[in-house]
Amino acid sequence: DGKILWQQSRQHLERVGDKGFFKMAYSTPLVHEVDGVAQLVATSAEHVAAYDVETGTELWWMPYEGFSLVGRPSFGNGMFYVVGSITLDHHAIYAIRPGGQGKIADKQLVWQNSTGIPHVPSPLLVGKELYVVNDEGTAMCLDALTGEVVWKQRLGGNFRASPTQVRDRIYFCSQEGKTTVAQAGRAFKVLATNQLDGSFLASQAVAGRALFFRSDT
Repeated sequence: DGKILWQQSRQHLERVGDKGFFKMAYSTPLVHEVDGVAQLVATSAEHVAAYDVETGTELWWMPYEGFSLVGRPSFGNGMFYVVGSITLDHHAIYAIRPGGQGKIADKQLVWQNSTGIPHVPSPLLVGKELYVVNDEGTAMCLDALTGEVVWKQRLGGNFRASPTQVRDRIYFCSQEGKTTVAQAGRAFKVLATNQLDGSFLASQAVAGRALFFRSDT
């Protein structure tokens, strides 16, 4: 019926206080069920937190420094993969094993990687591999269980769109309209490249057997 079921103020913002600009974030939350409870995981300024979808109660949280987070969380291998920040311009992926209440215990942070992690494009989790492309055009495949770099490749261009998976292919579309189609897996292999006119900021949409790309024109 459109009525508000619950509303929860974000906590753990003591460091930024009333500085509204430093409270912003752009990440889309993720809902995933853990031990029978649907958790809404929201990446925001200064911390990531999980909420009970039914009540809005905060379940667990983890601090980091910085704001203006964009990358969307994902879940797999028993872990949430969250893009946070070390400093304002230095981002990291955190692999978090959920459980307990309040601030997570040290053992729940399985790994973190802060080398070449993007600000805007979201990571793509495919099984036990995590694919990222940073804003300056360097793509990486990370081992999703350990955070170690499996391969790293300069694609060129600038990136805002997130990588997309279709079957065993990963699509990387640059801001300049060049799409690199790579084989999914632990060895980097380019299957095709395609060039479109215009500037591309949005991630691709997938429907049936079609990919949709949106440019500035």
